[in-house]
Amino acid sequence: MIYIRQINIDDFNEIVKIHKDVFADHFLGQYSANLIKRYYLQFFEKTTFLIIEENEKICGFILGGHEKTLDSCKQAFIDSNKCMYLLESIYRPQIYVKGIKKFFEYFIKNKNTQKPSQYSYRLLSMGISKNQQKKGFGKKLLNCFEKISLANTKIYGVSCMRDNRVASNFYIKNGFNLEKKCSKSLYFYKKI
Repeated sequence: MIYIRQINIDDFNEIVKIHKDVFADHFLGQYSANLIKRYYLQFFEKTTFLIIEENEKICGFILGGHEKTLDSCKQAFIDSNKCMYLLESIYRPQIYVKGIKKFFEYFIKNKNTQKPSQYSYRLLSMGISKNQQKKGFGKKLLNCFEKISLANTKIYGVSCMRDNRVASNFYIKNGFNLEKKCSKSLYFYKKI
């Protein structure tokens, strides 16, 4: 039986496993499970954070909300994990430069920098275990996220890495429109 529900505190270890599985080559996916868990815990009970289960096994998750809330959660993560984040960045050569750069971006923000997307309600992260993909779980999570989000917005945005064809095709197939292309990212929006 398939079931979608709000995440609870006992689900985070599974979310981390899914994240490490699906986003291994992404920036955050290269950090330790402990740091990734700390990252996702910042969004707990402050955002729309859902999981999908089949036969009581977590198969995927979706996370989103208002941009200000998401940014506040990200900032709280950086503020409370500075040392761990910096140490892991230094000791992981494949992410050293990116990690240090992202760390300083939070402290030296150019206030005149234009936001990449005009849509303030965002889908931040979505992952389905690789062995559970192509079963319609992503579409089911997206539909549930949209039903909940209707209370807050009629339109929302999402971004993905420009070379992530699986994600971009998924968004287009599910009714998203391309908002803009940047050097490394694609930005989409959807009216609900």
